[in-house]
Amino acid sequence: MRRIVGVGDLCVTEYTITYQGRSSFTVSIMEFRDGKAVHETQYFADPFEAPAWRSQWVQRVREPS
Repeated sequence: MRRIVGVGDLCVTEYTITYQGRSSFTVSIMEFRDGKAVHETQYFADPFEAPAWRSQWVQRVREPS
């Protein structure tokens, strides 16, 4: 788990999962109504090196062990 941010009925979670030995960065956006989850969207991205033209703005993320 990297970060959880929520306001009202919306919650965004950033985390890293490991599946079959490979790490993926994940973002989950959840919407709640009456205390229950009513909608969830997830995004997955494999780690990659930033291209040289934007490497100066990169914040390195440590891979889980």
